[in-house]
Amino acid sequence: VRTNKTRMSSFQGVAEIQRNTSRRGPQPTFLGETAPIEVKLLVKNQSQLSSKTWKRVLQVAMKRVTGENDIPSHIWERIIQSAECNPQQLGHCLSGVLKINREALIAGVEDATFSSDLIELGLKDSFVNDLGKLYQNSRENRYTSDNLSYPKLENMNWRVDVTITTSEMDRVLKPAILLQLTDSDGFIRTFEVNTETFHRLRFNVARVLKELDSVENAPILRIDK
Repeated sequence: VRTNKTRMSSFQGVAEIQRNTSRRGPQPTFLGETAPIEVKLLVKNQSQLSSKTWKRVLQVAMKRVTGENDIPSHIWERIIQSAECNPQQLGHCLSGVLKINREALIAGVEDATFSSDLIELGLKDSFVNDLGKLYQNSRENRYTSDNLSYPKLENMNWRVDVTITTSEMDRVLKPAILLQLTDSDGFIRTFEVNTETFHRLRFNVARVLKELDSVENAPILRIDK
């Protein structure tokens, strides 16, 4: 019992210790020289999360790291409806949590380094403590880099915009495709491509699918019954 209490409280207080002792300039963290965009958005949106919403985000993250990759949509919808922030901000926060946990598992980072690096990035002490517990549970469940999973594409929306005129030309009529992709972590990516780039994307996707089909049909991969 004493060991469990010590281990569970290892992140409590370490934030204050690391804050007082790390008076050095910016150092690379276990996340790399530059923090991933998911983590930056988590830091940016952390003030928008109430304690209740944050705990719910952690519960979803815990399900993901223990192998439940397909979270029922109604659970996430219920969290969105009760949250103080918009769905996109909520998705950014969940993506940031999962990214931090995934990278920490890959790096095999120690608890003290995990805590100090997240504080260095600007996360609140209470968030760091909760993320530390999530990281500990992930290690105990032997969730290692061997079975890491990446987000899947959940939804895609698109539309075609046509530029009729510009300040330089009276008649342009140049189309552009606006794409919005939503992955299983709730992260939304919106970008615009011209028609040439879109057709190149279609061609490359078709080529990859054809190559996958060729590999699956290769004699060496067939199992004779």
